[in-house]
Amino acid sequence: MGVGSMKIHFSLVFCVVLGIGAMSGASAQDEKNPAASITVLLMTTEIQVAADGSDTRVQHVEVRAGNDAGALQIGQIAIGFDSSTQDLSVLEAHTLKADGKTYPVDTSAMYEQTPPGQTTLIINGLRAKLIVFPQFAAGDTAIYTVKTITRHPNFTGQFTYQELFPRTQAFNEVRETITAPKSFPLYVESHDVEASKREAGANVVYSWHYSAPKQLSEVPVTFSPLDHIPRFFVSSFKDYSQLGQAYAALAEPKRLVTPKIKALADEIIAGTSDPKAQAQKLYEWVNSYIRYIGIELGTGSFVPRDVDTIIATGYGDCKDHDILLQSLLKARGIESQSILLNGGDSYSLTEVPTFATIDHVITFVPQFNLYLDSSAGLAPFGILPLQEYGKPMVVASSSAAQRTMPVLPPGIAKVTLKTVAAL
Repeated sequence: MGVGSMKIHFSLVFCVVLGIGAMSGASAQDEKNPAASITVLLMTTEIQVAADGSDTRVQHVEVRAGNDAGALQIGQIAIGFDSSTQDLSVLEAHTLKADGKTYPVDTSAMYEQTPPGQTTLIINGLRAKLIVFPQFAAGDTAIYTVKTITRHPNFTGQFTYQELFPRTQAFNEVRETITAPKSFPLYVESHDVEASKREAGANVVYSWHYSAPKQLSEVPVTFSPLDHIPRFFVSSFKDYSQLGQAYAALAEPKRLVTPKIKALADEIIAGTSDPKAQAQKLYEWVNSYIRYIGIELGTGSFVPRDVDTIIATGYGDCKDHDILLQSLLKARGIESQSILLNGGDSYSLTEVPTFATIDHVITFVPQFNLYLDSSAGLAPFGILPLQEYGKPMVVASSSAAQRTMPVLPPGIAKVTLKTVAAL
């Protein structure tokens, strides 16, 4: 998708536990199931936010393996961070054996690498610090403390944070605090997590506590986990209009009519005088000739690349598709706007403004009241992928606003299901 997806910073421990939560199965298989045998005994997170939105966070984690499958899973832990905006250091790490003996992790057993699961279709600045715990076996506990410094936020003067707790993962004790100046107010949303707030001198301390020692063996998911699992969100944006304006401020300088853009637009619409027909030709060109590829590199997760670069390389993510199409339209005197929404299975936005459920950018052309998604390879002009209709969205412009996408027009899609059963 290319916008919010790579900037959702979960707790560092979720590099381990968030992924395995979906793997849990029946109790008869617990001895082979890593999720059923891993318990987060303790997780504490302390975040100090500065007035410019930068932050320093220290996280301590103690996670125990109940069997061999769990030991195999957490005997090495990958802690993710964005190398283009963050510095991560491991303050301490060791194995605590079941008999009480400890084995420190040598610095030579800490490696920086590309995060597991990354594909060649994703270009990003994400890295992972891999910690290999010595003498690790069933019944042992991996203990580590890491410090992450965010040198500059994605949006100057803004801060966002979110935490998710899968019900298929056991958490004995979780305590988190965020300390921020009183002059830098934060807006908080919590679901099934204890939350509190207090003043401390010139600062405000926001605290959360969570405990769920017994995990569920299986949770059927028919929609986004962001809509139903224990979670909390924090944001310095006061509303989605401010969030939309912040995104527009980053993207607008890229919406340029360069000589290459002007020449390309003239070439594409040659022989066509009707503005709507011109818009269709420009859309079809971007849709056909610019290959989709995820680009998530530091502030590149929110800032489109230069339009001339997008043309030269012939690929881009959703925000590149959007800004290139807007520049081509602008070359023909057709104004357009960026629309921020969820491109997956989430049909709601968080109450406090965050990018937790915003991971996609499309284009709106007010002159024709048309929404266009040129990164959707098979979508005809004026037709969106079905999952984009009817969702809440944010208009990203100087006059940003939170609105709702139109519902699916009658007659656009039909599904026929025929079932034949023989008993």
